[in-house]
Amino acid sequence: MMPNKRINFTVWGQPVPKPRMTRQDKWLDPPRLCVGRYRQWRTTVINAYLQHVRGYKRFNGNIMLAMGFKFYCSSERSDLDNLIKAIKDSLQGFTYANDKQVRRYIGDPEIIPCKKGEERAEIEIAEI
Repeated sequence: MMPNKRINFTVWGQPVPKPRMTRQDKWLDPPRLCVGRYRQWRTTVINAYLQHVRGYKRFNGNIMLAMGFKFYCSSERSDLDNLIKAIKDSLQGFTYANDKQVRRYIGDPEIIPCKKGEERAEIEIAEI
């Protein structure tokens, strides 16, 4: 990868925070409602990333990354830390080998209220 590579992309849909998972959650069929929503959101995040970066390779090697987040949510019950964790976990293996490579945040992650139909997550990833 070229130094200081920067990727910006948008994931459309209501952002879903990472739920507290139990051992049972791996095997429950059907999964608990919050786990099912989270799994669908992960797939949406991965697909949005792969569509945006067609031909880019993932950030490999001993590099550090910075990530920026803006979550536009119609629900006021969203937890910023768990929204960030959901995105970082979703992109692990696609964008970077391990989410420990993310060393800082670009700007201040924030939740911005919006109307239904305008929900999304705007994500920025940069090599530092």
